[in-house]
Amino acid sequence: VCSSDLEKLVEICGYENLNAVDLSDSAIRQCQDRLRQKKEKGFIKKDAEINYQVADVRSMSSLFANNSVEGIFEKGTLDAIMSSSEDGSGVEDIKDVYLEAMRILDHTSTRNSPVFIAISNMPEQILLSALNPLLLPEYLKTITIEAKGYNGNVYVHIMQKPKEEMY
Repeated sequence: VCSSDLEKLVEICGYENLNAVDLSDSAIRQCQDRLRQKKEKGFIKKDAEINYQVADVRSMSSLFANNSVEGIFEKGTLDAIMSSSEDGSGVEDIKDVYLEAMRILDHTSTRNSPVFIAISNMPEQILLSALNPLLLPEYLKTITIEAKGYNGNVYVHIMQKPKEEMY
């Protein structure tokens, strides 16, 4: 959330009670400072609130109960996790992230269909392979964005939580 203008996008979509997590305390402090600056400059509403917390996205049970959030948006987390392991443990780690996302997404929400949106450099087939057998193709929609001046494409992966509990 911190390194972009996602707060504005989320505000436009009408979400409230925003939570942002990062493994790094310094990243959280940087995000809090940036939010304060954006409010001061009038880029976002002065009453906009984001609850920034240090947490490991693979296990957030101390922060979020089962079926407690309407949507999850991440930008680059899956890429960072996959690229940080040379021993292949990144695949297991992103499976943990996916399972945690599915645990906290509220499949009973009447507002919208609960989704986990990931902005990534990872093509759809690699994501499906990494999350096999957890993520079924019918629960994934991917938008490919050709990024000019960027080495490769950017992918917006929209992972829907199944109506029935599969996990």
